[in-house]
Amino acid sequence: MRKGLAYTLFLTSLFCGCVDDSYMGAMGESSDTGNQSIPVVVSLGDSSGGLVKGSGAIDNSREWEDKHIYVYAFGKGEDVSFASTSRDEQYECLMDGTLASSGSPAGRKAVLEANDSYARWVDGKEVFYPYGKYRKMTYDFFAYYLDDAKVSASDYVRNDTTIVLHTEIDGSQDLMSGKAELTDEQLKLFTGEELELVKENAYGYYTAQRNIIPTFCLKHHLARLEFELVPGVVEEERKIITVHELELKSRYKAAFTVAHRDTTMLGLVFENGRKRMTLTEKGGEPIEEDAYVLTTRMSYKEKGEPVKMGGNLLVAPDETYDAYITMSEVREDGTELVSYVRTELQIAYESGVFEAGSHYNIRLTVYGATQVVMSVELANWRDGGDVAVDMDQEMENQY
Repeated sequence: MRKGLAYTLFLTSLFCGCVDDSYMGAMGESSDTGNQSIPVVVSLGDSSGGLVKGSGAIDNSREWEDKHIYVYAFGKGEDVSFASTSRDEQYECLMDGTLASSGSPAGRKAVLEANDSYARWVDGKEVFYPYGKYRKMTYDFFAYYLDDAKVSASDYVRNDTTIVLHTEIDGSQDLMSGKAELTDEQLKLFTGEELELVKENAYGYYTAQRNIIPTFCLKHHLARLEFELVPGVVEEERKIITVHELELKSRYKAAFTVAHRDTTMLGLVFENGRKRMTLTEKGGEPIEEDAYVLTTRMSYKEKGEPVKMGGNLLVAPDETYDAYITMSEVREDGTELVSYVRTELQIAYESGVFEAGSHYNIRLTVYGATQVVMSVELANWRDGGDVAVDMDQEMENQY
């Protein structure tokens, strides 16, 4: 293929937030002959805030600082193979990791820098959309986010219609992906024939001239579980209970489809094997010893304030989860009753299954080191809309 082929990408607001998705930089004299190059611009929305890698779920566009995403762009048309690479077939594959010196089969890597909503390509190369006589070429854009999941080149499988990444989760990573689609905000700027041309030419030189940016609404592919501890009512005496650890069994090996002709196929497909995942603090540190101490109540008139335990677990969607909570129990005077007992729980959601992209608050009411009552509340986490709150009644799973 022609060595000097030019490239570009506009990427913005991964959560469809309210950001200006028009590139404000100079692109030279606009011309329908397509003789002016348009540089690559990547925007990830508001860069304020931010989390360290591996710390768990990303809730909004403010948390993208120092994060990496990976981007593919392939020409539209059934004859274009997703096995083609930008290094060897530049017209078919506009963008992938082979642009870098490493020749990676992954998507092209971008990072958001501090105090700047625009990101840079990690490989440092300036690229452009095809222009001149190639300006009518159009492309589909795919992006995915791996957090700090460990993968290698051999984990990628690319064929004509799909790209699959074989990976494992450990409960701390938020895996997401999506395909760029024209937004209502972009489309409302055009009418009549020009509107139809924008739809027909998304994404390519024509739309780039009009500041139409490939916009990703990345979808969460895991279920997010958060845990609250509440002291129960024990009328005969007060007890002091220390929660030391919480573990949960989840499927962990998955095939992650990051690009596909059929966008409904994007996402994770898990194998059946399960492993234990341990709840950590938000930054990934282990739960501190004696950090979560509850004193049972003597009556329902006393307030039992919930205590959020650790960060969250991001796990494979499932019907139920086997969990294990380790606790110790003493009387008010310090007399030891139970030391480091490990109690098994089954976490279930009576209103349905635990779904990808949903956030569940799991409340554990603790009466003793071997007595726990569980309830599950559905919270708001899905991209692009609200989720109605639906609180289960307490399930008296006492052990």
